[in-house]
Amino acid sequence: MNCKFFFTTLSFSNSLTDTSLSIFNHDSHLIYLLVYINDIIITRDNEHAINQFIKCLAAWFSLKDLGSLTYFLGVEVQPHSIGGMLLSQKRYILGLLRRTNMAYAKSTPTPLPPGCKLTLDMGVPLVDPTIYCAIIGSLQYLSLTRLMFVSL
Repeated sequence: MNCKFFFTTLSFSNSLTDTSLSIFNHDSHLIYLLVYINDIIITRDNEHAINQFIKCLAAWFSLKDLGSLTYFLGVEVQPHSIGGMLLSQKRYILGLLRRTNMAYAKSTPTPLPPGCKLTLDMGVPLVDPTIYCAIIGSLQYLSLTRLMFVSL
């Protein structure tokens, strides 16, 4: 059975801003369901309702409950002492720095000396530009992701 169809039959509606997000809102019961490829995040303020919904899902799909959310799409999730969650990309950034051999690089205000002129014929072309593209994609992901404190 198709996941989208299954969630629709359970009266979930699709979010207008995120196609991966489905929302169940009925009789003061609210469940948020985020599906990304083969990962699912389910949240609401009632633990019993989440467990019931997981049992319903398990009846139709093969599931593995990984417990409380700790890491998803490069975002680390930590419970906060005053309630809510602390979202951080520190682990993602440290991994990126290690992959690019920049973990122990010294910081500098500018990568090149002031007045340096660059031309198209300077340097050596990359043998495999896919590594460069992956790094740029990771940096774009970091700049587009906005993290905040979430109070529940």
